[in-house]
Amino acid sequence: MIRRGTAPKAAAARAGTIAAQKGGNQPVDTDLAATVCAGGSTCQAGACACPLTGQTYCAPLCVNTNLDQFNCGECGNVCSGGAFCTAGACTCNAGLAYCDGRCVNLSNDEAHCGSCDGVCADRQTCTAGICR
Repeated sequence: MIRRGTAPKAAAARAGTIAAQKGGNQPVDTDLAATVCAGGSTCQAGACACPLTGQTYCAPLCVNTNLDQFNCGECGNVCSGGAFCTAGACTCNAGLAYCDGRCVNLSNDEAHCGSCDGVCADRQTCTAGICR
């Protein structure tokens, strides 16, 4: 966005600053704080804020942290390994649990047997969620 009276070259330089900024909810360029916040957000009291209820500013976008796979529950929390974001938590399909950043079957995974922390000893297998 170019403010009236701003030289295009100077605005382009500020835009580069804006594109390079990562994280936080502060305006990218304090010289433009009154007019520029990225991703559909607006500047309110010196910070970028999202205009819609239920959205959170996760630079450079406004997102719904209850559903966003890359900002699940909070900015930067990524659901990976086949998981998706539901109600702000990384979840898996029925029968699977989200452990160590991926969806696993607790009934037959030796590294997550019966629970995310259930590790079977060497030469044991996980059967029905029990190390044997």
